[in-house]
Amino acid sequence: MYSETLRQLIHASGIFMIPISHAIYTYLGKDFLLFFYLSMILFLVFLSRVIKKSRYFFEFFKIVDRKEDLKVMPAKGAINFFIGILLVSVFFDIKTLYISIAVLSLGDSFSTIVGKRFGKHKIPYNRKKSVEGFFAFVVFAFIGSIFFCDIKTALLVSIFGALIESLPLRVDDNISIPISVAVFLNFLL
Repeated sequence: MYSETLRQLIHASGIFMIPISHAIYTYLGKDFLLFFYLSMILFLVFLSRVIKKSRYFFEFFKIVDRKEDLKVMPAKGAINFFIGILLVSVFFDIKTLYISIAVLSLGDSFSTIVGKRFGKHKIPYNRKKSVEGFFAFVVFAFIGSIFFCDIKTALLVSIFGALIESLPLRVDDNISIPISVAVFLNFLL
């Protein structure tokens, strides 16, 4: 339980990509922002290979990565996080990017923390997820997105993000959540 909570808190720290992205976008432009995300993906893929070969790094990542990911691709969650926000930044505006990052980093992280710890009522269409986790997603995604849009939009996008996260999709939610939220936002705005 401790390592999953730590992993999710690291995932929640993705919220700091908003001010970093804002600074890069404001001072260097969108092209450099795309370059930055692509560079992060390439760095993390390289790091993943180093982790698999280095006992020291591997031991550290045993604490913060899922066991199944360590065997196949260490740092998979972080790689997919940057793939998701890269895709949003390519096809959507900067405000949509900020909301997508907020929903992904806070909603997804706290839904897992709350769901694993307090989840007693399973969602009928996905028994791996809980109603408590679903509502935690909505609350924390709302808190993160309210800084970038009005209350109604923040609530709708938070509920939609929670719905996407709760579906038994084969696509990693670090990719499906930001892209789905961005598309949904463009229908709302």
